[in-house]
Amino acid sequence: MGGRDVYSASKGAVELISHAFGQCFFKNGHIALANARAGNVFGGGDWSEDRLVPDYLRATEKNAPLVIRSPNAVRPWQHVLEPLSGYLILAQKLFENGDKFSGGWNFGPTQNSVKTVQWLVDYLIQANGGEAVYENTKQPKEAHYLALHSGKSAAALGWTPKWAVEKALDNTISWERARLIGANMLDVTTSQIEEYQISEVS
Repeated sequence: MGGRDVYSASKGAVELISHAFGQCFFKNGHIALANARAGNVFGGGDWSEDRLVPDYLRATEKNAPLVIRSPNAVRPWQHVLEPLSGYLILAQKLFENGDKFSGGWNFGPTQNSVKTVQWLVDYLIQANGGEAVYENTKQPKEAHYLALHSGKSAAALGWTPKWAVEKALDNTISWERARLIGANMLDVTTSQIEEYQISEVS
C-alpha cells in the first residue's frame, strides 16, 4: 500500500495506522475496527471547495468560469448515497460479528462509472441545459487513474452500487434546481433517499 503522489500516500498512511491500532489495542477486545473506502462522491447539498461537481454548480450559479485540473484524469464517480448505504451495512455487520468483518472495505461504482474529468464536465453541461466556460489549471502531481474493486463488499456484505454515474448526476442537478426555486429540501432529500432504496441496479 502506498502511492506515487502525496495525496495517495497520505491515504495509505491512514490505512496502515488504523490497521496497527487494531492489531495492538483492539484485537482481543470488544472493539471492531474497519476502514471503508469510497470513490469520488457527490450529491445534493455538497458545498465543499475544490470538488468538481460542487465547483461546477457554484460556477453555473455565478455565471463564472469553471476551473478544472487534469481533464484526462480518470476517477470512480458515485452518488454519496452509494457508499453511505455500504457503510450502514458494514456498521451493522461489525456490531454483529466484529472479528469477521474488521479490516478494509471498498464501496466504489461499477466500471461503467469510471470516467474522465472531461467526460463528467461535458455531461454536466449537457444535462444542465446550458453552456459553461471552463479552463484548466496546473495542480500538484496526482494519480492519473483511480478505481476501486468492490468484489469483497458484494460477496461478503451483499452490497452493490445501484445508480450509474449518469443517474447520480441527474439527481444531483435536480436537487440543485429544487433548491434554487425554494423547494423544501428535506422533502427533496428524503424523496431521493427513498428512490435510491427501491432502485434496481442500473
